[in-house]
Amino acid sequence: MAQAAKELKEANKLAAAALKSGVGEGELMGKVEEILSSIETWPTQCRPNVSPDEKAVSGFCLGLVNVLGGIGLAVSKVSTQSPELTKLVAEFVRKTVPRTNGEPFPFSSIQVNFCYAAKKHVDGNNIGPSYICSLGEHTGGKLWVADTFVAGDDGVLRGGGGETTVDCHRGWRLFNGNATHYTLPFSGLRISIIAFTHSSYNKCSADVASDLRKLGFTAGNDGGTELPYFLSFRLDKTELEGDALDSYYDLKNQRTSKEPPSKVGSIVVECNGYTAGRGAGFITFATGKDAKRAKIDAFVTTTTTKNPARRCNDAKKTPLPFDLPKEKNNVSRKDVVATFDPDLGVVRLDLPRNRTGFWLAELERTASTVKLHSLERFDVYKDTNSQTKALTKFVDKLPDGRVVVMGITDTAMAASRPLGKPVYDALRKLGAPEQIEPIGYRQPFGLIGIKGSNPGDAILVLEKTKIIVHLEARAEKLKDDDDATTKGSNNNKTALVDKKRELVDITSHILECKKDNDAGKENDEPPASASKKKRKAAD
Repeated sequence: MAQAAKELKEANKLAAAALKSGVGEGELMGKVEEILSSIETWPTQCRPNVSPDEKAVSGFCLGLVNVLGGIGLAVSKVSTQSPELTKLVAEFVRKTVPRTNGEPFPFSSIQVNFCYAAKKHVDGNNIGPSYICSLGEHTGGKLWVADTFVAGDDGVLRGGGGETTVDCHRGWRLFNGNATHYTLPFSGLRISIIAFTHSSYNKCSADVASDLRKLGFTAGNDGGTELPYFLSFRLDKTELEGDALDSYYDLKNQRTSKEPPSKVGSIVVECNGYTAGRGAGFITFATGKDAKRAKIDAFVTTTTTKNPARRCNDAKKTPLPFDLPKEKNNVSRKDVVATFDPDLGVVRLDLPRNRTGFWLAELERTASTVKLHSLERFDVYKDTNSQTKALTKFVDKLPDGRVVVMGITDTAMAASRPLGKPVYDALRKLGAPEQIEPIGYRQPFGLIGIKGSNPGDAILVLEKTKIIVHLEARAEKLKDDDDATTKGSNNNKTALVDKKRELVDITSHILECKKDNDAGKENDEPPASASKKKRKAAD
């Protein structure tokens, strides 16, 4: 380590001289490569998540790092000891990384790797995109990534571009470090530089933020302010508690009490992720009233028209228990509450909170009703590989025309184990679009689709963590003379019509409740005991 420190000191002197003499933008890459290539003995880092053999790897991080042992966010030791080298590399990033929508790429940190091929991994502490450039005389060494960013019509970068191989030799390339990636084999001298932003960049101390700016980093503040560049990438993973949690339960109860659509074939899925009350969700589908019930209702309507007293006695019937089909996947669906409302002809499946993975209901739209063939939970969070296989096998075996409803009541995936391509391929077989933004940790997700339908025919939503997603559609059985393709189906004689989506911002609701309370509506605030009862009931 003494030799590594000595060589870094020499590299720092070279960088100081370069900065003093002035380096043109077109010369920066060559100068950085020259100085870094002069280092023969490199510092090492303990990075078991990227090390090909789990041993220490050669490299260092410049700028903002999280130091263990209770120290927290700080400027890295290498940056402190080699400030001129840090300034030169930061200038290289700042002046040569491509702009996005005319805006410079903000970064708080730079990882420099020396001559090792990182194994398959996910960068757990980043927010937003990263940029990579490899220097030195080498062949190979491209970067494989499981997903790429694509700019939407609004100019915002989003995932969903699919896997690709990135050639980053002597050129900056954008990549998604929060998706699985690894370095392909190479020969020769390969020094990779990765510019990124630490997810806690806006939680630095004032001194650290000031030091970062002096070194040339463009992301780092102590006020919690989010840079506009990262607004679409920030996922709030904190859990609601106290009055905020009570406000969420009030909102949830309001929505639960709403009457679902009852026209035969109508389908609803509503859910939210773990950060709000540890998740929640339900599925409803309208089967229509059975013939006996329809006759009774018709008789009661006729005979009570002129009898108000009898109309009062004709109160809404209590929902009846509904028998679920036998489980096919070997994952518990314990605590699902299934009921049938005879007045509406609607089946309701209340899904228990804090259950990881996907919930999936398989429905068949017949000429007169809707039948539930399966209700499964595919726990791709707990057992990613085997449950991914189970999900894809299940979807493959579905006959064309089957309606599939999916949702979550916690999180679909683990923070360190992104869902693989087979999951998204399965969703596309249900009518999801070709470009699907990767499902993130604790993000609410909902889908109503049809097996064998065209890409994009399904209604699908993936949203921020504290959002309730609500999807509606009606499965329509087409007549023989209907053109299935014009109604968004792939010749399977079932189509989704009347598609609707609603996104309910839980945070906005909480802030509105707080605003009302602050305005003096003390009577609206439940006593502490009532709050505790509400939370206990939810448990």
